[in-house]
Amino acid sequence: MREGRETNRGREQSCIRFVLKKTIQTTTGIVVYDNVLRVSFSSCRYVDAQKDRVTVIFSTIFKDDDDVVIGKVFMQEFKEGRRKFQQAPQVLFSHRDPPQELANTGARVGDNIGYITFVLFPRHTSKAARENTINLIHTLRDYLHYHIKC
Repeated sequence: MREGRETNRGREQSCIRFVLKKTIQTTTGIVVYDNVLRVSFSSCRYVDAQKDRVTVIFSTIFKDDDDVVIGKVFMQEFKEGRRKFQQAPQVLFSHRDPPQELANTGARVGDNIGYITFVLFPRHTSKAARENTINLIHTLRDYLHYHIKC
Protein backbone atom coordinates (compact mmCIF):
# COMPACT_ATOMS: atom_id res chain seq x y z
CA MET A 1 0.00 0.00 0.00
CA ARG A 2 2.79 2.43 0.87
CA GLU A 3 4.46 1.96 -2.54
CA GLY A 4 1.23 2.98 -4.25
CA ARG A 5 1.01 6.12 -2.14
CA GLU A 6 4.62 7.04 -2.92
CA THR A 7 4.05 6.44 -6.63
CA ASN A 8 0.97 8.66 -6.61
CA ARG A 9 2.89 11.33 -4.67
CA GLY A 10 5.65 11.21 -7.27
CA ARG A 11 3.13 11.62 -10.08
CA GLU A 12 1.51 14.52 -8.23
CA GLN A 13 4.88 16.25 -7.80
CA SER A 14 5.75 15.73 -11.48
CA CYS A 15 2.39 17.11 -12.58
CA ILE A 16 2.68 20.18 -10.36
CA ARG A 17 6.26 20.77 -11.52
CA PHE A 18 5.17 20.55 -15.18
CA VAL A 19 2.31 23.05 -14.73
CA LEU A 20 4.58 25.47 -12.87
CA LYS A 21 7.30 25.21 -15.50
CA LYS A 22 4.93 25.76 -18.43
CA THR A 23 3.14 28.62 -16.70
CA ILE A 24 6.33 30.39 -15.71
CA GLN A 25 7.61 30.10 -19.26
CA THR A 26 4.58 32.06 -20.49
CA THR A 27 5.45 35.12 -18.42
CA THR A 28 7.74 36.37 -21.15
CA GLY A 29 4.86 36.39 -23.66
CA ILE A 30 1.32 37.67 -23.59
CA VAL A 31 -0.37 34.33 -23.00
CA VAL A 32 -2.51 34.49 -19.88
CA TYR A 33 -4.45 31.53 -18.55
CA ASP A 34 -5.52 29.95 -15.29
CA ASN A 35 -4.70 26.43 -14.14
CA VAL A 36 -6.64 24.94 -11.28
CA LEU A 37 -5.13 21.55 -10.69
CA ARG A 38 -7.15 19.22 -8.50
CA VAL A 39 -4.59 16.80 -7.18
CA SER A 40 -6.97 14.96 -4.88
CA PHE A 41 -10.31 15.54 -3.23
CA SER A 42 -8.57 17.36 -0.41
CA SER A 43 -6.13 19.65 -2.20
CA CYS A 44 -5.83 21.89 -5.21
CA ARG A 45 -3.18 24.04 -6.82
CA TYR A 46 -3.81 27.23 -8.74
CA VAL A 47 -1.32 28.80 -11.11
CA ASP A 48 -1.98 32.03 -12.99
CA ALA A 49 0.53 33.70 -15.31
CA GLN A 50 0.23 37.41 -15.92
CA LYS A 51 2.68 39.61 -17.85
CA ASP A 52 4.36 40.87 -14.68
CA ARG A 53 3.85 38.01 -12.20
CA VAL A 54 2.92 34.39 -11.61
CA THR A 55 0.54 33.62 -8.76
CA VAL A 56 0.74 30.16 -7.21
CA ILE A 57 -1.81 29.07 -4.61
CA PHE A 58 -2.10 25.73 -2.92
CA SER A 59 -4.40 24.41 -0.29
CA THR A 60 -3.45 22.40 2.73
CA ILE A 61 -5.49 20.54 5.31
CA PHE A 62 -4.59 20.71 8.96
CA LYS A 63 -5.43 17.66 11.05
CA ASP A 64 -6.26 19.51 14.27
CA ASP A 65 -6.51 22.97 15.85
CA ASP A 66 -2.90 22.89 17.07
CA ASP A 67 -1.73 22.33 13.49
CA VAL A 68 -3.69 25.41 12.38
CA VAL A 69 -1.99 27.57 15.01
CA ILE A 70 1.49 26.24 14.18
CA GLY A 71 0.82 26.65 10.46
CA LYS A 72 -0.22 30.28 10.95
CA VAL A 73 2.93 31.02 12.94
CA PHE A 74 5.07 29.28 10.33
CA MET A 75 3.51 31.29 7.49
CA GLN A 76 3.93 34.51 9.49
CA GLU A 77 7.67 33.81 9.48
CA PHE A 78 7.59 33.80 5.68
CA LYS A 79 5.93 37.20 5.73
CA GLU A 80 8.55 38.50 8.17
CA GLY A 81 11.29 37.11 5.96
CA ARG A 82 10.00 39.24 3.10
CA ARG A 83 10.58 42.36 5.20
CA LYS A 84 14.23 41.40 5.69
CA PHE A 85 14.87 40.14 2.15
CA GLN A 86 13.17 42.28 -0.46
CA GLN A 87 14.08 39.78 -3.18
CA ALA A 88 11.87 37.11 -1.59
CA PRO A 89 8.47 36.45 -3.18
CA GLN A 90 5.35 37.78 -1.55
CA VAL A 91 3.72 35.08 0.62
CA LEU A 92 0.12 35.26 1.82
CA PHE A 93 -1.80 32.84 4.01
CA SER A 94 -5.55 32.61 4.33
CA HIS A 95 -7.35 30.39 6.78
CA ARG A 96 -10.85 28.91 6.26
CA ASP A 97 -11.79 30.78 3.09
CA PRO A 98 -9.98 30.55 -0.24
CA PRO A 99 -8.42 33.66 -1.79
CA GLN A 100 -10.42 35.62 -4.36
CA GLU A 101 -8.51 33.97 -7.21
CA LEU A 102 -10.26 30.71 -6.32
CA ALA A 103 -13.80 32.13 -6.28
CA ASN A 104 -16.23 29.91 -8.21
CA THR A 105 -13.75 27.04 -8.50
CA GLY A 106 -15.28 24.84 -5.83
CA ALA A 107 -12.31 25.37 -3.51
CA ARG A 108 -12.91 23.93 -0.07
CA VAL A 109 -13.90 26.05 2.92
CA GLY A 110 -13.48 25.00 6.53
CA ASP A 111 -11.77 25.49 9.86
CA ASN A 112 -8.98 23.07 8.98
CA ILE A 113 -8.25 24.45 5.48
CA GLY A 114 -5.45 26.88 4.69
CA TYR A 115 -4.38 28.50 1.43
CA ILE A 116 -0.80 29.57 0.77
CA THR A 117 -0.25 32.12 -1.99
CA PHE A 118 3.06 33.00 -3.62
CA VAL A 119 3.38 35.96 -5.94
CA LEU A 120 6.43 35.44 -8.15
CA PHE A 121 7.95 38.31 -10.09
CA PRO A 122 10.36 38.25 -13.05
CA ARG A 123 13.38 38.00 -10.73
CA HIS A 124 11.93 34.67 -9.51
CA THR A 125 10.98 33.37 -12.94
CA SER A 126 14.04 34.37 -14.99
CA LYS A 127 15.96 31.55 -16.67
CA ALA A 128 18.65 31.74 -13.99
CA ALA A 129 16.19 31.44 -11.08
CA ARG A 130 13.39 29.37 -12.62
CA GLU A 131 14.47 25.84 -11.66
CA ASN A 132 15.22 26.80 -8.07
CA THR A 133 11.88 28.62 -7.76
CA ILE A 134 9.96 25.62 -9.10
CA ASN A 135 11.79 23.23 -6.78
CA LEU A 136 11.09 25.37 -3.73
CA ILE A 137 7.45 26.07 -4.54
CA HIS A 138 6.40 22.52 -5.28
CA THR A 139 7.97 21.10 -2.12
CA LEU A 140 6.81 23.78 0.34
CA ARG A 141 3.59 22.07 1.36
CA ASP A 142 5.49 18.96 2.48
CA TYR A 143 8.06 21.17 4.21
CA LEU A 144 5.28 22.96 6.10
CA HIS A 145 3.67 19.74 7.28
CA TYR A 146 7.02 18.25 8.24
CA HIS A 147 7.73 21.21 10.53
CA ILE A 148 4.24 21.16 12.01
CA LYS A 149 4.70 17.55 13.04
CA CYS A 150 8.24 18.02 14.50
